[in-house]
Amino acid sequence: MEFQKICKAMEGPSIYPHEVSVVERRDTHISSVFLAGEWVYKLKKPVDLGFLDFTELDSRLRFCRREVELNRRLTQGVYRGVVAIVADSAGSLSLVDEEDPRAERAGEYAVKMRRLPEDRTLAHLLEEGEIGAAEARALGRRLAGFYREAARGREIDRLGDWNTVRKNVRENFEQTEGYLDSLLDRDLWMVIREASLGFLERERDLFQRRVEGGRICEGHGDLRAEHVYFSDGIQILDCIEFNERMRYLDPASDLGFLHSDLLMRESTGISARVLESYAFESGDFELYRLLDFYACYRAMVRTKVGCLRSDQLSGAEQEELRRQIAGHLRLAFECALAFARPTLWVVCGLPATGKSTLGRSLANLFSLPLHTSDGVRKQLAA
Repeated sequence: MEFQKICKAMEGPSIYPHEVSVVERRDTHISSVFLAGEWVYKLKKPVDLGFLDFTELDSRLRFCRREVELNRRLTQGVYRGVVAIVADSAGSLSLVDEEDPRAERAGEYAVKMRRLPEDRTLAHLLEEGEIGAAEARALGRRLAGFYREAARGREIDRLGDWNTVRKNVRENFEQTEGYLDSLLDRDLWMVIREASLGFLERERDLFQRRVEGGRICEGHGDLRAEHVYFSDGIQILDCIEFNERMRYLDPASDLGFLHSDLLMRESTGISARVLESYAFESGDFELYRLLDFYACYRAMVRTKVGCLRSDQLSGAEQEELRRQIAGHLRLAFECALAFARPTLWVVCGLPATGKSTLGRSLANLFSLPLHTSDGVRKQLAA
């Protein structure tokens, strides 16, 4: 079946096996989503973008099933299953459950989801000023519990280690280089690239320590405010199903994505509460050493996705996307400046007020080297 013909049929109410008055279509660079009454249907576009390949029908079915399975980890009663799109003898299209015998004639597949209220997304609630410290801390605890129970193992460690992080970072720059000067500011892009690759080289031991400490797990991969719903508890949708090396990660990477998204939304305080709650719940204060790096990396992911999406748009839509791309690149640059240069933390105060104790505690929490004035004097005297 022709994909665009299927999408055209999905835009009308007659294809659906339930009552629908209005259908709303939304597209990303990899999906076509149809909001139909109380339900949502998500089709995967037959595209090959290097980091994913949906060109074959069998692969689209496999990844539809994987999407349902993985997203049930952070949702309750949202992901209902996979439906098949079939044609009858007259060529009319209909949706049937995957278990239906007619599904053997499927020309396409879609993920079926229960529709959640859009005014309950974290993104919308932030705009309305309806998210406070309590909700932010609840999200931090929810995420800490998720990563604590997430799958771990040798293969997950391998795909979440320093080599894979470096590959992912380099891929961002390789796939955006062709957009320099047309969509991307060359000078900002080069600073971000050099800062990111430099940090990876300087902090290789830190990344290895995270692996050895059991931090790498099967995470979410696309943790953004628009994917978080405060509805029937906290529901988090749309994890990465199509590429394991983007889902097998350090939780600091997921949290860096959410942090960068909240920075773009000028919600620094909410991000701080989420991170604080997560750190105390998980005992992982070392994540702060990686936060700016991963926020930069994730802002570059958004930059890359915007560039790829721009090839599918024109006119006013493309102009709006160009503005968003520039914003994500600027954020990546600002985050890069935060980790491009070493930072010195100084604890000072009157004698016997606990400076050394506080310094040791901070060094232990964040895995930082500690230098004391007494120690420096002894080294100089020697």
